[in-house]
Amino acid sequence: MNISVVIPSYNRKEFLKRSIDSAINQTKKPFEIIVVDDGSTDGTETMIKSDYDFVKFIKQKNKGVSAARNIGIDISNSNLIAFLDVKTTPTDDWLDKSFELMKDESIDGVWGKTIYKCSQNKQKIIRAATYGKLPIKTLPGSLIKRDCFLKAGLFIQSVRAGEDGDWFSRAD
Repeated sequence: MNISVVIPSYNRKEFLKRSIDSAINQTKKPFEIIVVDDGSTDGTETMIKSDYDFVKFIKQKNKGVSAARNIGIDISNSNLIAFLDVKTTPTDDWLDKSFELMKDESIDGVWGKTIYKCSQNKQKIIRAATYGKLPIKTLPGSLIKRDCFLKAGLFIQSVRAGEDGDWFSRAD
């Protein structure tokens, strides 16, 4: 079964490059990588076209991350859809491990688990007051069957933040 990786982006060229490279270097190779850009002005499109000509690059303007994810789902050519964010760097076996779990036909998706890293004291204080060092359930890192979106619906595009939490509750 093929896997499409969807990455929303906006003016984070340096982080996007790292996310694409991490998707490329997976032990289970993705069938396609789709970057949906929200109108970046930092040279993202030029970088993609010169360094990653095989990446599907879609440019939109001021629609937000949930619209970007919906577009990625819509244009993907796979039955399994994985999500990354530009600041998410998965382990090299992330897709392989998730794919193995998805071989169980009763599973519609595998949630991502994110550990927030920080280096500055202020960041450490904020992390300690919020998520801590334990992994939390996140959409970045998730691998989901296309059919699951037919059951639960797509991401609500009118919301700028928290759309993944809403989708989690509908998918559960």
